[in-house]
Amino acid sequence: MEPEGIMLVSFRGAKLEFPIVPGTSVRSTKLRLIQSAEKSLSLEDIKIFHKGKVISDEDADLYDIFAKASPKKTKKVRLMATGISSAEAEARNKEFQEGVRAALRIRDDLSDKGRAELATLRRKGQMHLSKAAARHKGRKSSPGSGFGKIETLSNLPEEAKAREILTTLATDPGVLACLAKHNWKVGCLSELYPEGKVGESDVCIMGLNQNKGQKILLRIRTDD
Repeated sequence: MEPEGIMLVSFRGAKLEFPIVPGTSVRSTKLRLIQSAEKSLSLEDIKIFHKGKVISDEDADLYDIFAKASPKKTKKVRLMATGISSAEAEARNKEFQEGVRAALRIRDDLSDKGRAELATLRRKGQMHLSKAAARHKGRKSSPGSGFGKIETLSNLPEEAKAREILTTLATDPGVLACLAKHNWKVGCLSELYPEGKVGESDVCIMGLNQNKGQKILLRIRTDD
């Protein structure tokens, strides 16, 4: 049977192509991804995204979703898939905690001059934030500006930390002042999957703006 289209799936740093034929389900596509990864992944470990949304129905026919929706005979559909086993998540979480402890040791090893410079930078940063907050407070708040909700990648370690970072950005006085000035409303501030190595990979996206601010995705994790 001739394929009605091609799926180009970004998965764990690789680009994989699969034909779209009747009966190409989400489940069967996940099984192909597991085989390509050569890791002890389960179906529950993998999520498939299309245009920023998870295709959650395991039995959904991708042929019906993509091929029939286009009048063209041949179509290329770009998807993104994430997959990390519980063992990998535990190992990455351990590495993250070790990195945090190492960073604390580095800060403790600072000289008196280095500590004084850091303190000065913090004071300047707090002063700028206070000024931005004061300017924003003096204006009438715009009900049409700000962020609607925050989304993180639940299948990656340190989700609470990721949410904390995004919340800090979403409530930053300077950011809110800028949004209020232009009356901008961002529907969702979301975490972007850390695909590609910074400075090495041909494609390494640090952020995305979907549908003119409907969703802003930011990469907040390193590639390791």
